[in-house]
Amino acid sequence: MARIVALVGSPNESGNTAAIVNSILDGAMGLSTNTIVYHNLWKASANDRGNYILHCHDTVKPHIDNSMQIILDDIASSDLMIFGTPVYFDMPTSQFQLILEYMYGMLSADFSESILAGKKAVIAVSCNKIDENSLNVLDTILHSLGQFGIQVVNRLIYQDCDGPFLSNDVARKKAMFIGTRFVRSIDIIPNNEVLRLN
Repeated sequence: MARIVALVGSPNESGNTAAIVNSILDGAMGLSTNTIVYHNLWKASANDRGNYILHCHDTVKPHIDNSMQIILDDIASSDLMIFGTPVYFDMPTSQFQLILEYMYGMLSADFSESILAGKKAVIAVSCNKIDENSLNVLDTILHSLGQFGIQVVNRLIYQDCDGPFLSNDVARKKAMFIGTRFVRSIDIIPNNEVLRLN
């Protein structure tokens, strides 16, 4: 049994990024013991972003908007996370980057300990074209999650020039297969290769 938290940083709820994450979840939902929580990061309020980042390690607890606190609590209680973002201007979306910034509050003041250490994650990225820049986005996210002690078990990438993700049966089946591995997240062996969904 795994508690899976999906975090989608795309403003397009019916776009390729959301479709990839939903296909992974379709595979995981076939395993009735899994609990799944889904967050669209664009719906979270981020009014206090600067205040939180500036004071996240002060002795005074910073104010965090309730919608963001719910997401952070779900991340803390997860066994496995799915992070999905499109690539915009050779970067993850701003809302996706924002959740990573908020997660720094889960590190100790000297950044040596994390309440997320040992948790596992999948990174799913959609881009216009798979090239050095889009692969660098995957590597950047991998590095960021590694700072929290999160172990990335799969990295998936899909290029939009292949058409709508949901119309690509091969890509969809690859993503669903990743989800079927989540019967016991603790047993998942990491795959260091980037899985191209095309």
